Amino acid sequence: YTLSYTTLFRSQINELASFIKENFPEQKVSLAGISYGGALSWGLTLMYPELIDKVIFVNPMPPNPAKYFALPSLNIFFRIPLPLMFVYFFLSLPVGKFFLKEAANIFRNLQGDFEEQRIETMRGRKLQFISHILWNFSWILRNENWQAWKMKLKNWNHDCLLIYDKKDPLFDFHFYDHFSQIISSTNVVTTQGAGHISTTQQSKLIAGAIREYLLRDYYKDVVGYNG
Repeated sequence: YTLSYTTLFRSQINELASFIKENFPEQKVSLAGISYGGALSWGLTLMYPELIDKVIFVNPMPPNPAKYFALPSLNIFFRIPLPLMFVYFFLSLPVGKFFLKEAANIFRNLQGDFEEQRIETMRGRKLQFISHILWNFSWILRNENWQAWKMKLKNWNHDCLLIYDKKDPLFDFHFYDHFSQIISSTNVVTTQGAGHISTTQQSKLIAGAIREYLLRDYYKDVVGYNG
């Protein structure tokens, strides 16, 4: 299932809700989302709480994310309304290549080799594709009513697990501390030095935490029954 990145954030949530209703009628589902998927998870839970059982966040994107970007270059880039052609022109310049390297370094597999040469030689359709992705994401960030989402988050009352990295290179870690307080989550697991896409670096720790969280109620029922 794919979403269109030319639609507003809330419209994407409506599409996801329709997908769940169609494929899991009269059921509640559990969500697990990392980064932008984490944002879709809290957005979907806030708009359609009747569809959701449990929620798992892994380094989730916050409302109005540009405010929390750890890299100043990302903060500036996603706040300025740039035409698509200018984005492509910017990324073709040396300063644009440097920007791409900084961004790519955030999402890379820390255990693998980072091939800077691939960015240096990026031209034509590949660069156009990357330009479209960045332009569309920037458009979503600038056109969504994030203040309304912040207000909705204050009324969060869903069971959830928050997993975040203390040294996440994408978002300021202070956001995660604040986020855990807003959602009143008592289920918090932290990683350190695993990067933003931490599931590739500390998969066993994260998978174990998720498994324990999802089976928690089952174990309670078994203990209660045996007791």
